[in-house]
Amino acid sequence: MVRRLIGAPLVNVVVLVVLVACITGPTHGAATAAFSHVGRGSVDAVQALVTRVLGPPPPPGASGMAPLRPQFELEMVPQCGNGMHGTVARSGLCFILAPPTSASGAVAKISATSAVELTRGIATYLRAHCNMSFSWQRTGGNQVRWPVVWPVVATRQTVHRNTEYSYFQNVVASSYTFAFYDWSEWEALIDWQALTGINLALAYTGQEEVYRKAFGSVGVTESEFGNWSNGPAWLAWSRGQSMHGVGSDPAGLPGGPALGRSWMLTQWKLQKQILTRMRSLGIVPVLPAFQGNVPPVVASLFPDANISVQGSGRHYAAWLDAADPLFQRIADVYMKTLIADFGTDSWYEADGYFAAGRPPWLTDSAGTTATARDRGRAPSPPLDPAVEANAAAHAKHAYAGMTRTDPNAIWLYQGWILGGQYSYIHGMGRAIPQGHLVVSDMWCEFSPIWSSQDHFSFYGIPFIWGVLHNFGGNVGMWGSVDTLNSGPFDAFANATSIAGVGIFPEGIDQNTPYYQFLYDVNWANAGPLDTATWWRRYSIERYGREDTRAAQAWRLLADTVYGDKQELDVNGHRGMYQEKARDGITSYPFGGNEVDVQPLWYNASRVQQAWQLLHAVAETEVATKAGLSPTLRYDLANVAREVLAKLSNPRMAALEAATTIAQVEVAFSQLHDVVADTDELLCSVPDFTMGWWIATARRLGSTDAERDSLEWAARAQPSTWLPACPSTQWPTSNTTTATCGSHSDLADYSNKQWGGLLLPFYGSRQACYLSTARAGGFPIDFAAYETCMDKVAWDFQHDFGGARWPICGPTPVGDVTNISRRLLQKYASLD
Repeated sequence: MVRRLIGAPLVNVVVLVVLVACITGPTHGAATAAFSHVGRGSVDAVQALVTRVLGPPPPPGASGMAPLRPQFELEMVPQCGNGMHGTVARSGLCFILAPPTSASGAVAKISATSAVELTRGIATYLRAHCNMSFSWQRTGGNQVRWPVVWPVVATRQTVHRNTEYSYFQNVVASSYTFAFYDWSEWEALIDWQALTGINLALAYTGQEEVYRKAFGSVGVTESEFGNWSNGPAWLAWSRGQSMHGVGSDPAGLPGGPALGRSWMLTQWKLQKQILTRMRSLGIVPVLPAFQGNVPPVVASLFPDANISVQGSGRHYAAWLDAADPLFQRIADVYMKTLIADFGTDSWYEADGYFAAGRPPWLTDSAGTTATARDRGRAPSPPLDPAVEANAAAHAKHAYAGMTRTDPNAIWLYQGWILGGQYSYIHGMGRAIPQGHLVVSDMWCEFSPIWSSQDHFSFYGIPFIWGVLHNFGGNVGMWGSVDTLNSGPFDAFANATSIAGVGIFPEGIDQNTPYYQFLYDVNWANAGPLDTATWWRRYSIERYGREDTRAAQAWRLLADTVYGDKQELDVNGHRGMYQEKARDGITSYPFGGNEVDVQPLWYNASRVQQAWQLLHAVAETEVATKAGLSPTLRYDLANVAREVLAKLSNPRMAALEAATTIAQVEVAFSQLHDVVADTDELLCSVPDFTMGWWIATARRLGSTDAERDSLEWAARAQPSTWLPACPSTQWPTSNTTTATCGSHSDLADYSNKQWGGLLLPFYGSRQACYLSTARAGGFPIDFAAYETCMDKVAWDFQHDFGGARWPICGPTPVGDVTNISRRLLQKYASLD
């Protein structure tokens, strides 16, 4: 039974009890890092978050009285009673959601082991009792419709984390999603992290200023460092993935290095704000450690250093061997600077060679060293047949680069780099003290490493069960929720060293229920979630009330776009990169590579039914109040976009199959119609607009030249990935070393189905096929066709202010409900 709280004062009452203590390690044989989350963060920060998220009270109702702000009794405790609760919980981190004390006037008493568990407890109350939901800004944001009277908790509920860590972020999300974030976006994102219960998250912003200082200490000039780094939209790939100089020449814009000092300082200051807020809420930031990636000029400055210079063009990279004394020298300066600038919680990410190929010291299956410059150093004798001795030695040196400055360092490593190199994994584990190396098993929905070799669990190294899910920040709807409801529990039962669960998407502005479900799994103490109940609750929380039409819509989506029973089934439909959104509306005829349309793997008519149902909910909402809620507006546009995107695929196939000019004219017209309609739809929702992305980039510049350069970068990355080449290089080639080009091996990797991008860029590029066919007939003159697309890319990326192609957003254009109504009628037959 729920009691009601009436007449509470407008001020919040906070009861603070901080008990500094350390709980014992997790049970059930689970591994964890040598680290305690207990007591981290502050109650004051949690209370400030609640005020931010709930916002001001709504206006007075018919009674003339404004709703009252809820009060919570909050306290931090060392543990939640004796023992674990449920069947699978293995962590002592927890919260208790309980009735308030009789005299407090609060709606609930929440006790928790840190500030982030407190916040998860508050979110549990707001979701379960008040039908609220939480997300980040470009996916509809928060739904926080206040009740007339806040329900009072009547029963006690104790909830533990199933594993110690709820992890968030991929190293490349810093470019695909966060490239142009300012504090307003970061603040909202960190609030969402805390409300979700995330307690471990990557914090990569602002590191270039630290690297500038560290490399400057060995003679690298500011200009050399700036030109070695990628530009602002591509920083993820110069930080450690052997890609440099992309965005270094703004193609006809005012010159200067790819990364100017003003950008570095702005991001450096922003990182300080980010870290302060994360720590105040008990979220542990994972900072970047030095991993040996150096500007090639260092090889000239130190000719005797063991530096492997590799590649050419954008892959021109230099890797400093961790056993070399110069590695230790730079690492010491870097770590001291990093900690002086940002403080530390002793968690660091470093991935080493990554995309540069095999490390020179790594032995192959025959036991010989890989071909590369080795300075004549002989490999050490093997520790035992199951250990890669050089891996152990180099891991030990790399880790020493952290521990000489921070003896408590915990090293987080991306496990997919290891792949099936079991001796390498064993070598790293032998070299690093237990609890000080944690591996991210970050593609478990498709290719889990922990369960290979008879559940070897990384030889006892703590690992995080994670999903990659998204490549390039594409915005399609997909993901097997069934896998999320089985894979982690399989690991809970059979892995000897699981330490956490988490998400590692390359971009995050999509698929909020998929991510919410996985994070909820880490609190599901009784075992797998009841998916029917979960989806029903999701629809209620997402829109603030129960509506059978909304519940039915999400049930349809659960059975289709989120309904593959196993992620490997999706692989059979769509190939290795099953998480890539490649549809006719963003493709172009005979594009190949990242452009080929993916086959449909679900019943599109059922997704269209979901669109119809959500549209009916929207019509009701419009009729009963002014405007749609942001969450419903986003979901209506998103599901409609999904239907139209899949509808475009056979139209693209028809265009490719056309063999006469007349057939091309008809097929292009039918495809172009869908592109234009989808563009119009998405322009009506700010979250789906190219203009939002461009506006966020431009605001970070301090001069017109900087703003134009940032807009150029913002236009290039989601269109052709590499910047378009100037006309002297048309038609551009498809190479792995090019630093520009519309048809490179990376073209369209980060395609986005955004209003203001679909019609101006993708639509114009598709029109090149029509114009080429008209001009030269068949067979198509592919050189002319590709030259036309190169020109479109160049012109689009330099169309500042939208003189040729007006770009919608961030202000919406049109009404999403009216546009949805028209398109439902137009495409009723799905053909």
